[in-house]
Amino acid sequence: MNCKQKEKKMISISGIEMIDFSIPTCNRKNLFMTNIVSGMDAIDVEDQLHCKFSQFGLLYEVQVFKSKNQAQKENAVLSYSENATAYYAFIKFYSSIAATRAQKNLTGKCFIGEKCCKITYAKRTKVPEEPLCLTVSQCVELANYYLGFNGWSNEIQLLKRYTSDVESNTEQDKQNVIENGTSVDREVETVKFVCITKLYITGHFLSSQGSGVWEEKYSRNGDGKGTAYGKARKIAKQRALQNALSKLLLIVLPDGKVTVEVNPLIPDNIPSAHDDRDLPFLKVNEIHTEVDLSDSDHIQDVLHNLQDLEESMIG
Repeated sequence: MNCKQKEKKMISISGIEMIDFSIPTCNRKNLFMTNIVSGMDAIDVEDQLHCKFSQFGLLYEVQVFKSKNQAQKENAVLSYSENATAYYAFIKFYSSIAATRAQKNLTGKCFIGEKCCKITYAKRTKVPEEPLCLTVSQCVELANYYLGFNGWSNEIQLLKRYTSDVESNTEQDKQNVIENGTSVDREVETVKFVCITKLYITGHFLSSQGSGVWEEKYSRNGDGKGTAYGKARKIAKQRALQNALSKLLLIVLPDGKVTVEVNPLIPDNIPSAHDDRDLPFLKVNEIHTEVDLSDSDHIQDVLHNLQDLEESMIG
């Protein structure tokens, strides 16, 4: 699904907007800003832009670059000072409605230094074929912004270390591994943790399950075993929370209220177990690659329900 198709399906139907937990790539969420002339460093310009634009909605990122346009560089020196620099910037929102609101309200009113900046929509053409998931910290930030700090909670249902066949052998077997008929010492050990967490949405009677796996290596002769165990356990929990949040679909209504659905296009990614007796996972032997049309039908049902809701509000 390309960006335009995704945008038509997921974003803004007569004031109703759907926001998923993926990196925003559509140009309607991405503002392009030029005519930035300032004696400040790029990081300071970025801070000012973040402050000005964040009042209209949650920002994914602000990118500031030095202008390569020679005319703008010369104009910066003539109109400001010899130390002035011409910049351009991209301001990316999670919400296309928030981006539109910012563009309308700040056009002709946004000054960085002494120049009034120009704000338009970005026209980037290179976008990923598949949506890229946000980091766990970005997922949490997005959930907190639209659902509130008390609007959701999570519960760890399983946190367990994978055990391998090698670990069940004798100590002598652990010390030596036969490779091509030659006995060699195992100096590097591996620890892997798996986590399953369940997400609860307050007041919506809705839940989402996520899984995470992480593996770390450590030296048998060193003292890094405890660190490796702690890191593998921590990242497995983070990955599980990220996976659970990525399945949510935020639906922002015209009055600003937010409801939630579980996105049927995000598959359950529960890993298969090394030992079926220890971990209660489903082992998948075959996956069919044909597209399930019921997923698209479910999305359409959600959109029709939202339209009915909007019509009832207007009536």
